[in-house]
This record gives sequence, C-alpha cells and structure tokens, in this order.
Amino acid sequence: MTTADPSVSLSSAPQKTILVLYHLRYIYPVVQSIMAHLYCWQQYSAHQVIYVNTAFGFPAELVEALDVDAIIFHTRFLSRWNVEKFQAVLAGVAALKTHPAFKVAMPQDEFINTDVLNTFINEFGINLVLSCAGPEDWPAIYPAVSRQRTDLQTTLTGYVDTNLQAQIEALPGFGTPIAQRPIDVGYRAWRAEPWLGHHGQHKVRVARQVLAHPAASTLALDISLEAGDTIRGMDWYRFMLDCKSTIGVEGGASVLDRDGSLRALVAAYMDEHPEASYEVVRDACFATRDGELGLACISPRHFEACMCQTAQFLVKGGYSGVLEPWRHYVPIEPDYSNLDEVLATLSEPARLQTMVESAYADVVQSGRYSYEQFVRQLDDRILQEGSPGNQAAKAGAMHQQAVEKLRRRDAQVWPVMAAEMQYHRNKRPLYKKLFYKSRFNYLLGKLSTV
Repeated sequence: MTTADPSVSLSSAPQKTILVLYHLRYIYPVVQSIMAHLYCWQQYSAHQVIYVNTAFGFPAELVEALDVDAIIFHTRFLSRWNVEKFQAVLAGVAALKTHPAFKVAMPQDEFINTDVLNTFINEFGINLVLSCAGPEDWPAIYPAVSRQRTDLQTTLTGYVDTNLQAQIEALPGFGTPIAQRPIDVGYRAWRAEPWLGHHGQHKVRVARQVLAHPAASTLALDISLEAGDTIRGMDWYRFMLDCKSTIGVEGGASVLDRDGSLRALVAAYMDEHPEASYEVVRDACFATRDGELGLACISPRHFEACMCQTAQFLVKGGYSGVLEPWRHYVPIEPDYSNLDEVLATLSEPARLQTMVESAYADVVQSGRYSYEQFVRQLDDRILQEGSPGNQAAKAGAMHQQAVEKLRRRDAQVWPVMAAEMQYHRNKRPLYKKLFYKSRFNYLLGKLSTV
C-alpha cells in the first residue's frame, strides 16, 4: 500500500472530483447500514462527490462533461450474484474502461463469481481493490489480477455509523445496565447455504446449539431462524437494547465458488434431496474443497452490538483485528464445547458490563472504526495518486452544470424507487396500484430528462 505524503494536507490541496457508481433498485426503504456505507463519501470526503445509480441508466454525456479524478465502483455496483446481469451493468459503463481517473473497486461477497470480478478489474484498469479478504486469500480470489498494476488493501464490510449511533443513544433503553435487561440472549438469522462451507454454517448452528443447551430452559431467549421474525429499522436496535447478550460469528465462507457452478450444483442436489444435512450435501458436492478459503471478517452486526452495549457471545475468530476475546466478547469454541462457560457469564452481569463498556470505548468512541476515518484514509490515496485534475475545467460552466444535474438526478432516484415499490406491494386496492404506477411513470420520466 502506498502511504500518503504527510506534507500535503487535504485542506490546502486542490479539491478533486470523485464519481461513485452504484446499482440499486427494487428495494425500498433501503436499510440504514447500506445507506451509511454508500453515502459515507458524500458526508465525510473533502472532495467533490457525485453519485450515479446505474440501475436507471448511465448518463454518459453528463459524466463525460465532468472532470473526474477518481471513480469508486461501490459494493452495490459490484454485486455478482447474477453474472449475466452484472455483465449487462458493465456493458452500460464500458466507456469508463479507458477513463484516466484513479479507479477504486469495493467488492464484497468475494467467495462467489470471482472470475468475472477478476475480468472486470483487468478490463477497467482498477488501481485499488478494497478487499474484505486478507492477504493470505488474495492469491486464490484474485489469481488473474496483476499486483504490479493493481493494489489490494484489506478493508471492513462496514464501519461505525456516527449518525446511527446518535439515534441509538436517543432511544429510551440506551444505557440500561446488562443486569436490568429482560432478554438473556437475542438473535436473528436466516438460512445457511451449504455451498458457503463449514464456516457459513455457524450462523445457524450457534443458534441451534444455544437453544438445545440444558440451560436454555432457565434463560429468557428470543432467538429465531425464521424469515418472518426479521426485525427491521430502529426496532432492531430497540430489540438489541433489551438484550443482555447476542450470539454470532464472523461473516464469510470457507469455499471459493469462482464461477457459480458449485452454487448451481448444490441447488440441483438439494432439489432432489431437500432433507439432506450439510454434511451429506458437502460430501456429495464438494467433499475435498471445504476449507480452501479462509474468508472471515467482522460484520455490521458486531458493530451494532457494540453501539447498543450488548454483550456478544461469538464463535472464536479474528474479527478483522477489531474485537478481542474476553475483552470485547465471550468466545465460543468452534465445536461449541464451552457453551456451559459462555452461558454461565449471564450470571455475572458485572463482568459482562465491563466487557460491553470496553467494546463501546475501544470500538465506538475511539473513532478508529468510523466511516469518517475510513473515508479520510481513502481521500489521502486519491489526493496522492489520483489524476492531476484540471481546476480550470472544474470551475467551468460545463463541469458545474453536469455536477448540478447529476446531483439532482441522484436525489430524484429515491422518490422513483419509493413509488415503484409501493406499486409492486401486494394486497393493494386497484385504484392505489394505478396511482402509484402513474406516479412512478411520471417520476421516471422526470428522471430521464435530467
């Protein structure tokens, strides 16, 4: 990783223009963690930041009118669950392949369809990949990427959102001591796809192990693996504030599916054997491959628990170097052999209180893992390595008009998405569906004229 020159300060350097590309549709309202991750650049960058949602087309003429120094291909642009759709998205922005800007890619889910990700990085001339994986996994995930041309840097899947933290702290339950919370263990999860490998099974297994433990009958548990029990929005944080503890594991996978073929193979097998256990599916479809990937990292759920001062009982892991066992969380052995000891800590609320206070101070209040810190570090890279820029062009009418139009376009995307989702919701009277359809078409028409 290239380090920034400390003699150059952002306040005195010429402001650059950053273009952030994302692809988001058919989901509204968007969960706060996604919005915080997407718009952190707008909130914290010292540079001029412009957003384009390519799900509603790519305004090539407006982008061409900009004097762009850096392009960020956001996580929500690089979703590769459907390769054909992803390739269609890339085709829509093909003109950027030869753009001279400093290009940053922020992929996640680096255990699926990585072949097409490698191709994208090479064809678009990506300068920096912000990977959730560690260096030990890069040779497997990015075998076709030249390290002389493209730098890889480990990042987190999310950071502490200070705006969300302020909202949590304003809730009535914030600051309630562990001893006074009504729920001993609270947790929500849904499904564990077999093709994620052994690591991916922990998010379901940890819940089942706790529910089956002899101590469960004497504990106040609110644990569910049913999709219908999902808790959304601020209600999730209210729930966390009612919980003495929550359980969990690092995000990630222990199998690498380069082209989606393993996922398809497992799906076909499970169609024929719907009751097959994970072990049976593994032995039939990828017996020798489990463990070929070590991708495991801290997730937004862990930060949320820290923000809510809720104790965490977590399957032992590295947690991206952020959380330390017995200081920030109670470690569960991967074979669950110490669940007696883990659950026994619920009878020691003072011990758990010390742990959550340490996590709150070290992870939340320190600012080390905030979106602001993350953006500032990338600002430094863009300042040092971005294209030289043309300040005269940035001050020109063409650039400024394009900036205004693109910002207006991005602001108008959200009402369009809201109307679209209202129209598609079930059990709507016909007159309401017609209303939302007409409103969607009207707003979409306005969007296309920007």
